[in-house]
Amino acid sequence: MVRPSIERADRALNDFRAQEAERIALEILEDKPEEASALRILADVRVRQKKPGEALDLVERALKTDPTEARLYNIRGRALNNLGRIEEAEEQLRISLEYDDQLADAHNSLGHVLRRMDRRREAESCFRQALDIEPHGGAHLNLGAMMLEDGQPLESLAHLRMGLKLVPDNRSGIHNLAVAHHQLGNYEAAAVAYRRLVAAGETDPDIYSNCASVLQATGNMEIALAGYQAALQIDPEHGPSIAGIAGVYDLTGDTKKGLGLLRRHMSGGTASPMIHIAWSQLLRRVGRGKEALLHLAPLARDDSLRDSERMPLHFTLGDLLDDMGEYDRAFAHYREANRLRHSPYSPELRRREVDRIISVFSKENLAEFPRLHTYADEPVFIVGMPRSGTSLVEQILATHPLIYGAGELRDLGYLASQMGKKQGGLTPYPESMLAVEEGRMMGVGTNYLARLRRRAGTAPRVTDKMWQNFEQIGLMQVVLPKSRVIHCQRDPVDTGLSCYLQSFGNAGPPFSYDLSHIGSYYAEYRRLMAHWRETVEIPILDVRYEDLVADPEPVIRRMLEFVGVDWDPKVMEFHKTRRVVRTASHAQVKQPIYQTSVGRAANYKAYLGPLLAELRKAGIRVDSAA
Repeated sequence: MVRPSIERADRALNDFRAQEAERIALEILEDKPEEASALRILADVRVRQKKPGEALDLVERALKTDPTEARLYNIRGRALNNLGRIEEAEEQLRISLEYDDQLADAHNSLGHVLRRMDRRREAESCFRQALDIEPHGGAHLNLGAMMLEDGQPLESLAHLRMGLKLVPDNRSGIHNLAVAHHQLGNYEAAAVAYRRLVAAGETDPDIYSNCASVLQATGNMEIALAGYQAALQIDPEHGPSIAGIAGVYDLTGDTKKGLGLLRRHMSGGTASPMIHIAWSQLLRRVGRGKEALLHLAPLARDDSLRDSERMPLHFTLGDLLDDMGEYDRAFAHYREANRLRHSPYSPELRRREVDRIISVFSKENLAEFPRLHTYADEPVFIVGMPRSGTSLVEQILATHPLIYGAGELRDLGYLASQMGKKQGGLTPYPESMLAVEEGRMMGVGTNYLARLRRRAGTAPRVTDKMWQNFEQIGLMQVVLPKSRVIHCQRDPVDTGLSCYLQSFGNAGPPFSYDLSHIGSYYAEYRRLMAHWRETVEIPILDVRYEDLVADPEPVIRRMLEFVGVDWDPKVMEFHKTRRVVRTASHAQVKQPIYQTSVGRAANYKAYLGPLLAELRKAGIRVDSAA
């Protein structure tokens, strides 16, 4: 009988066993050369094998026998898409859906074509229609990829994970998962995903370089170097890897060695833009800013650069000109760098997010949540806006022999986001807190502490300087009630400007590329911190950046007392420690305390209108910029 064999072939296709499906189809065609179902299966296999021409020939033969089979038009559309004939592909996919509007794969294929045509809203609708019909792996992966492109890595993760459960060996899905984790700062998870690609035989040097960069971000400098070197074995002139190695040398205190490496690669005249940018950044680090500016000037006139190269180029030029007091010229480069980031941000969505946190963690709800018996008192959370002094505070504290500085950890926010999912429900965080079981709440605290302890060893106090944990203070009250919070504050205008002038790389906060968005975000941050002060019992110590740099010792003594350790004079020499700092402030915290960042906004007063307007609208005083 033919039909059972066709059914087996279809099952093989659905299970991604293309060779088995091909074998069955060929056996059927030996007896019945024009059997439409067998031709359809073989055509589908040929599309997957990247043989679209053969697939189209097979579809034509099958349509002569079965001209209303929706799946044939779907395959024809996919093959035409692979040939770059996307308008024709759209037409065939729409015919497929006219014959069967419940064919999920045709909705997904049409979404893929519309995405290529930059009709993104229509594409997203197609992917969601596919998912309304069935749990379609490709639609999940495509939707996750779109969210990642739109600057929504956290939202993309759920779709990417679901898609990879259904299509576990999809390399682009694994790569997007790695990138999403990388952008979110989930470096260990990102490294796992990149290593899956390496194990699958990936030969793209970018994969090895990206994996090395996340290992570098976790402090595994030796392994990171090995990863960069593996990329260079594939492409000896791979710019990101050469720049990455130089960056490792800089982070570990050997900037001159980094310069020597870059000089060797530039001597042949074929160095990539990233190598020239890295060279200029290290020249700036050793006080050779004018030389760096002259070196980069020709590159700024190169029209062939990609946006991913132009953005760090303009940030670096801005930094060099800022050092020289050329503030108008510097701002022009900073503005261009931020324009190139294309990072979507919605102030209204952010306001609703803060409203939800405040509603869930109201004083009444906090009183009703279970009182968990997690007596561990080692976590010290350092929170505040980016560029508010969190790195400086952690570097000072981590110099104390009883305190381990763990850096920016995404663990608490990640565990919170998984709370509802772990129960099998669809309720997002923070609303999941209202129905979560006590055992699950306890699990969040114990899992966080376990992750913290793996990093910290036996140190009695551990700092987590993920600045965005200011959102999680209500959760800390419930699951880590013995922890402490150091809240770093800085003049709001200086803070906002510093965010705008900072190159955060691929993992920058999405609000930081627009002055108006920075002001709006700052207002919501202040609103949420005011709420915590009225509702939580967990101790919060305010540390003003301006006070810390003006007269360090009294502020540092107060911090140590708050943390619960005795005074140690070593903390006054924090800049001499060999500890590697992996955030944007790594250069600053390797210097003695300085005050040049106080009042920095005055240099750019003429350009700060959008920032000031948002701050004033929220009732925040901006006297320093008046």
